[in-house]
Amino acid sequence: MKRANGLRINLLSDDYTAVKQSTYLWKTAVESPAMIKKNGVYFMFGSSLTGWNPNDNKYSTATNIAGPWSSWKTFADVGSNTYASQTNYILPVGNNFIYMGDRWISSNLMRSTYIWLPLTISGTTASMKNAVNWVVDATSGSMTSGPAENSYEGESAALSGGAKLVSCSGCSGSNAAGYIGGTNSGIVTFSNVQSSATTRTSIRIKYLNGDSSQRFADVSVNGGATQRVAFVPASGDPNSSVLNANLNAGSNTIKISTSGGSWGPDIDRLMVPQS
Repeated sequence: MKRANGLRINLLSDDYTAVKQSTYLWKTAVESPAMIKKNGVYFMFGSSLTGWNPNDNKYSTATNIAGPWSSWKTFADVGSNTYASQTNYILPVGNNFIYMGDRWISSNLMRSTYIWLPLTISGTTASMKNAVNWVVDATSGSMTSGPAENSYEGESAALSGGAKLVSCSGCSGSNAAGYIGGTNSGIVTFSNVQSSATTRTSIRIKYLNGDSSQRFADVSVNGGATQRVAFVPASGDPNSSVLNANLNAGSNTIKISTSGGSWGPDIDRLMVPQS
């Protein structure tokens, strides 16, 4: 459905309760707008109207907020549907910017997640590439590729209590560690998880959760206090939850369990930064 009034910039009254004047109107139907300014150039980002489904989001530029504004152009890989997302916000960090996108799942809104990616601005051009992990310096705004990761398969972990292997066609080894928690208090223990330094880092937990609501698990590192981690619904292909943990240089042990008879997710693997 096309919107008769397109996307517009309006000047508001001092108390923000009324429109004083229409500053600019794009006749193209665009929603979820987000605007930034760098080196005298305004950038307006937005999404076409395709319902809940993502599309190739686009941007328009101008040196005056009242226009003229350029024609709309894509900034992510054409055909990627902005890496399955819709523009939410563009966050300035130092002299750079982070794209923040929504990933809507209309059949179960709890499954809707986010994606944050480095956004490159050069002159009047915006561009963005997909990335599994990356590192931002919060002071300078510099953004670099993240470290390589070691992978630890759920089927190679020690299973105790009622935990056992389950088939998972979308998992990296076609199996996962399942039946975590429950009446038999299933536990999955990953031993010899390696870190090159004593540091605090972010570990990705790849998992499946076929329920329509989230599951939880209690995660302990090297026998320390447990952290409760949420796992939103995910079936078919594994999703990721993040564990922020302190690792020792060398070998570490990570234990995943639940309490109270509840069920945890099926664990595909752990993805641990190498440095």
